[in-house]
Amino acid sequence: MERFKAGEVRAILEILQQAEEELERRVLQVADRLSRSRRAIHSQALQEALDRIRDIREEVWRRVDARVYEGQQAVIPLATSVAYQALQATIPLVMDFGFPTMAAVLAATRASPLDGRLLSEWVEGMQTSEAQALWRTIRRGFVLGDSTPVITAAVMREARKSWRWAEAVTRTALHEAAMRGQEAIWAANRDIIVGIEMVATLDGRTTLFCINIDGQVFPVDKGPRPPFHIRCRTVPIPRLDGVELTVGRPFVRDTRTPAGRELDFRAQAQEQAGLRWGRMRSGQRAAAVQQVKQEWIRENIGHEITRKPYPEWFAQQPEWFQMDKLGPTRGALYRKGGLTLKQFQDSSGREYTIEELRQSVPEAFRAAGLSG
Repeated sequence: MERFKAGEVRAILEILQQAEEELERRVLQVADRLSRSRRAIHSQALQEALDRIRDIREEVWRRVDARVYEGQQAVIPLATSVAYQALQATIPLVMDFGFPTMAAVLAATRASPLDGRLLSEWVEGMQTSEAQALWRTIRRGFVLGDSTPVITAAVMREARKSWRWAEAVTRTALHEAAMRGQEAIWAANRDIIVGIEMVATLDGRTTLFCINIDGQVFPVDKGPRPPFHIRCRTVPIPRLDGVELTVGRPFVRDTRTPAGRELDFRAQAQEQAGLRWGRMRSGQRAAAVQQVKQEWIRENIGHEITRKPYPEWFAQQPEWFQMDKLGPTRGALYRKGGLTLKQFQDSSGREYTIEELRQSVPEAFRAAGLSG
């Protein structure tokens, strides 16, 4: 399932990457017009050129939306098959499990919002934000008197920022589709499923909302369901009548993204090598980075075999990880002020600001030595 999602994300990024050449060509044309006349920024010809850039990017984002839709169509039967096989492997009886229609699941998926907005609205929003950012960048470059290559490079950097959101929304949309496919199987077999349990990821990037919902069990046909936000990794699992499932859970003591970790591994390897780094061949550098990575893996990646929820797991982690995850103020309130992770958010899941916490639990600030 995760390999399929990764493949779909690569396909989306390829669409955006392939469109770069045309975007760069159009931006060069616009920048060239600007360089010829300071009045060009107000000309109809320039506006037409900018409109053409907008039209080109609209087509690109339509292709992105269509590709995500295709991915959702493909991941739903995959997810339902996985859920179906898991039930068959778990129940020690030969049973005729119910199977949902794919069309109904897909329709429900497309109508379900991602963090408050439909997928089409997310794509439209990314397209609009990108168009505004590109125009601001072109105008800024003109006002500052930048050269055509400088303006073009700035615009291309701005366009690539949308890649991260496209990746995040794609992953979340596929996660949504997969969850709906699995839930359709569970709903069709509610006679043997007594509830749906939320399982969050045990690492430093999990949000407070997902932390506090981890381990909670809801009825099959009601209650909150992931994804709860963009980039959500929480998953639901079925609780079966009379069957106790043991779910092994990997954990990572880290708050960085995988890409951020890789950059830090390289920086640490370079620091350890010192002046030798400049004389090392590429293979030697790669080996040095890999050694740093393996040492980090041994210390910070493991497997939790119990069913303890995130808050219990977090309480047993080292101080540096707790402080890195929560930050200095919330970390002190947690470790010295007596606050639980649940007390950092309201009943709707919104995270309190530091000032709101200071007003509502002043005694915790005093206990943590933060009252000054």
